[in-house]
Amino acid sequence: MNEFNKEIDKAKTQQRQFYVVTACLVTVVAATLFLLMVKMWVITIEVIPEEARLNQTIGLNEGLGFVIGSKLYSISDKALVSVASKGFYTVNKEVPENSDGPLLIQLTPLPGKVIATTEIAEESTHWFVDGKLKSIGAGLSVEVEAGAHEITAENPFYEPSTQSISLNRGETKHARLKLNPIVGSLALSSSPLGAEVSINGKSIGKTPITKRMLGGAYNIEIGLPKYETIVEKIRITNKKLELSRNYKLQLERGFVSIIANPPGGVLLLNGKKVSAGQSLSVTAFKNNISTYHKKGYFAGTVNFRVESSEEKEIVFKLKPETGIVKLISHPAANVLINGRPYGLTPLEIKLPAVQHRVEFKLNGYESVEQTITPSSSELKKLDVKLQSEKELALSQAKENYVHESGIELKLFRPNKISMGSPRHESGQLANEFQRKVVLNKAFYVGKYEVTNEQYLKFQKGKGVANLPITNISWIEAVSFCNWLSKVDGVKEPFYEFKGGQYVGFNASSTGYRLLSEAEWEWLARKSGKNKQTVFTWGNRPVIPTGVANLSNVLSGSGIRFESNNPGDGFSSVSPAGSFKANRDGIFDLDGNVREWVHDFYSLIPPRNDNLSEYNPLGDMLGYKHVVKGAGWRSGTLTNLRASYRDSAFDGKDDIGFRVARYLH
Repeated sequence: MNEFNKEIDKAKTQQRQFYVVTACLVTVVAATLFLLMVKMWVITIEVIPEEARLNQTIGLNEGLGFVIGSKLYSISDKALVSVASKGFYTVNKEVPENSDGPLLIQLTPLPGKVIATTEIAEESTHWFVDGKLKSIGAGLSVEVEAGAHEITAENPFYEPSTQSISLNRGETKHARLKLNPIVGSLALSSSPLGAEVSINGKSIGKTPITKRMLGGAYNIEIGLPKYETIVEKIRITNKKLELSRNYKLQLERGFVSIIANPPGGVLLLNGKKVSAGQSLSVTAFKNNISTYHKKGYFAGTVNFRVESSEEKEIVFKLKPETGIVKLISHPAANVLINGRPYGLTPLEIKLPAVQHRVEFKLNGYESVEQTITPSSSELKKLDVKLQSEKELALSQAKENYVHESGIELKLFRPNKISMGSPRHESGQLANEFQRKVVLNKAFYVGKYEVTNEQYLKFQKGKGVANLPITNISWIEAVSFCNWLSKVDGVKEPFYEFKGGQYVGFNASSTGYRLLSEAEWEWLARKSGKNKQTVFTWGNRPVIPTGVANLSNVLSGSGIRFESNNPGDGFSSVSPAGSFKANRDGIFDLDGNVREWVHDFYSLIPPRNDNLSEYNPLGDMLGYKHVVKGAGWRSGTLTNLRASYRDSAFDGKDDIGFRVARYLH
């Protein structure tokens, strides 16, 4: 094979190799493009508003892809696009793969900007845009929406100025407004007239004066010899063009320094309270007055005048004032003045004319404290009545109260009574000794007879709750009284027991007890009445209808029911309070059950009929005890009388009791 043929074969081999390589490259490119087409995603970008869309520019800032028109082509997981349009703010937006299209992007219009000034450059100028205040100062620089606007400049010393202006989006415009000065008037007067007037340091004449003035702020000075200069700042503005003033000139001032002895009083200068030892301003060329007061001293007064700017010194030295006080008390008592003893009343004492604390003291009486201020011009007097501790306790005591057990008690203030009955009284018994008694110790007494319910709180047993307790001995009754005292917190009970045995009573105790025979008879015959009576209801031996639970069958003569009295409706004991209370509010004192009283029973007559007994309680010891009053079995003239007295040792079914106690 010649060389030519070899070259031809070589060329054919190289051509075949080129075709193979080219085919491989085409295959690779095609495969790559296919893969890219499979991974690429496309989204449409929609720009609003319409004006922005007309000039929109969309660019791809990050990610693999490209933008054609309003479509984004990308093979990245996400892309960052920028959207711009003339007259609008540029928006950068991140677009993730697989976003739901179209993607809406809103552009915000750029504002316009107004820069405005005036030729006066006043910092007090107010700037308004379309009637709204935007700035206060020498100029205005503000962003506004594109469009037409009105710019207004207002200054209090000039006429307002307005200029219209129109801006495009993103456009800046300058405006210069002209302010014309205002002209007003100033009218000045004074009292007195003829005062020199200066404006901003330049004299313009004397009052009265009127002058035309440009708008502005001015310093006014009004001066007159011997009078204080008045200085005022005024403003003539577009809202107040005309100003007028009428100045009342004050005389010039002098000075006074006041020394006050003794210190601690009240110092007045021309009627106003001031402090001593200071330089005080006063009106010159006229009368001034200073007064100094201190309790216990005669007041001092000084009239004075000062020249302009003169300083005067005034010295007060007050003289002590004293007075006589007369102190009286009933009864006579010890006197303490400001804690210092002065002796027994009546007293006349000379004291300084200041307020003093006066105490009147006496054992057994409530102390009285009052104040008194002596005077040199008159005799001062204190005349007091001391109240005994007992009287005080009585005045402050409750009229009614209820014990924890449920017993209701009422306060009584007793007086005198003649106990017993004369021999000639129908139904009288020999044991009804006549005795003069004075009861001057206030006492509380139960409104009702003690009931089963109340007694059984002390000692267990049986009984109808609202019936009076009966069939108990005197010892059991007073033991109940001591229990009431214990419940009430009374330290010293009235009745004394040792080893469970009764040994006596404590007459000074305020503990619960039984009524004394004298107290019972006073309640039944005297309390609430003009005169004491024979029966609880009066003096007539006629039993009123519904007065009490008594025997329905009367025996003997001399006593009867009212003609229309149908009886009381009970054959034995009735519930406590079944009948109306007497005029004092006490129930069943007329009947129901007879009542244990405190006293031991005695048949010894009084030694002297003319001597009065005070708050008698009877013997300390004895055998039987007095029983007072009528009960449901009572039906004779004798035992229906209030002076009737019986005796007993053991309890009975018609004997009960009510409780009492001394107030003090």
